Amino acid sequence: MLLRVRLAFCLAACSTLLSAQDVKVHWDRTAFFSNYKTYRWIEVPGSRHVHPNMVKEIVAQADGQLKARGLKLAAKDPVDLLVAYQTTVEGDIPSTAPGAPYQPGPAWNSKVSSLPKGTLALNLYDAKSKALVWRALIAAEVGESRPSDKSKVAKGLSKAFTQYPPMGN
Repeated sequence: MLLRVRLAFCLAACSTLLSAQDVKVHWDRTAFFSNYKTYRWIEVPGSRHVHPNMVKEIVAQADGQLKARGLKLAAKDPVDLLVAYQTTVEGDIPSTAPGAPYQPGPAWNSKVSSLPKGTLALNLYDAKSKALVWRALIAAEVGESRPSDKSKVAKGLSKAFTQYPPMGN
């Protein structure tokens, strides 16, 4: 009997570990997140396009998270934040292209290199400086519009936004 209980416990623990989603959040330590009140969506030059239904899902989930934190979507400038996403399915892509209009801010808390295969990156840029101020990296293949992909996007963004705004900011 004790063996069955231990086996059941081990199986439950393994399934929890296997279903855990890898989410990493990075931000510019000098950004004043309390100043950000409005945002609009942009497209990062060179971004990979995904299924239109996945675009709707990514945007809807991110909009919901931003709204829950008091930010308002604006149809036109001026805005405080620019929001964009990037995805990878087939292989690594550069996270920012040299000379691109959007780059990490001056006190970025991690090295910015390439995005590994199967990553959804949600980027928040300061609208005035065009500096990347917050980024969520979510392990989620989002090439198709399957329910499991949509679930990964929703769960990943929800988990990432528990760190927005960053603590102590």
